[in-house]
Amino acid sequence: MVNSLRYIASPVNNIFTNYLSREEQKNIAYECFESFKGTKYDKPGKKRNLGYFRSNRNFDTLVPSAYLRSPKAPRLKVPGNSFHGMNKVLLIEIVRKLTEINKEWLVIELDMSACHSRVAGSLLPIGNTLQQALEGNNFWERQINQFLPLYLDKDIEMSKKQFKRILKIFLYTSLNGGNPASPDRLVDNLTANVIELLPNNNLKESAIFQVTRSIAEDFQLVKEVKDLNRQCFSTTFLKTYTYTIDRYRPYKNEASYKGISMVLQGFEVVLACSLTQHVVELNGIPLSLDHDGLMALFIVDSEADTPSISLKQEVQRIEKELTNKLSPWSNYLLKSELPIEAKRHWFQGEVTEY
Repeated sequence: MVNSLRYIASPVNNIFTNYLSREEQKNIAYECFESFKGTKYDKPGKKRNLGYFRSNRNFDTLVPSAYLRSPKAPRLKVPGNSFHGMNKVLLIEIVRKLTEINKEWLVIELDMSACHSRVAGSLLPIGNTLQQALEGNNFWERQINQFLPLYLDKDIEMSKKQFKRILKIFLYTSLNGGNPASPDRLVDNLTANVIELLPNNNLKESAIFQVTRSIAEDFQLVKEVKDLNRQCFSTTFLKTYTYTIDRYRPYKNEASYKGISMVLQGFEVVLACSLTQHVVELNGIPLSLDHDGLMALFIVDSEADTPSISLKQEVQRIEKELTNKLSPWSNYLLKSELPIEAKRHWFQGEVTEY
């Protein structure tokens, strides 16, 4: 099933090339790429790398011409520079330009909502904290009310919005097999979310660092995911292996803690296969497959009156139909429905974020 998904690249590439020649694709990509040079996005990369907009890029085709299966993980990978794996700022601008030129194009970035979390929740005992977080309306509010006073006691003026982002990074780090309480992960988390509250030096000795570490170590979601991680690998002759649902042979782990990420990715890629099929059934063109969703092109009547409210309703209709079509698989694998949500859509040169 997953292996067959690789073969969708060639026909989709041919269809897209009939709409827009490779030369036109290349010109638009280069034009947008060059427009970011000298902007705030044009900055050096990490570890002395040039940076995305300072490197040489060969844009041959925007839509992947081939998908390959990664031998080390349940993922698809793509050679070359295309929509798959493209810098997000550049992708958004290229698609905006494309829909400005092609007035009948509606492009939607579709997401399997909180897929990693929903898979993990389905594998934990019934009534687990992760399922409460996904289903409850006030889960995060309760966590914030429990832990935020620890900062206020140290005269650290952190907002609820900032702290919620920190808590969610704890969860995502755990779901990828990492330790959110490790010094490096804590530095990354704090720098990304509350850089204005950090001291100029000795961060790891500061009150904000110590409080955040104690919360990460005491956060129930992190404890549950760690317990699940211990069940996601087996050890044979000092080497660890992980079985996933996307193939019958196990993956050899570079480190045992990566087992949980393998398991979650396995579910994710199988669900992505089904989602791709259903997009085609709705006359959509899957321009680029991602690990937790895809970007699809739908052709609408360019002569029709399409005010924003009707366009919003069309996007909602597509979300609902895809959620319903995917439900047999999601209910079988996850014991619950997996909502399909639009992260953003493009139409007639306008970008709408959700």
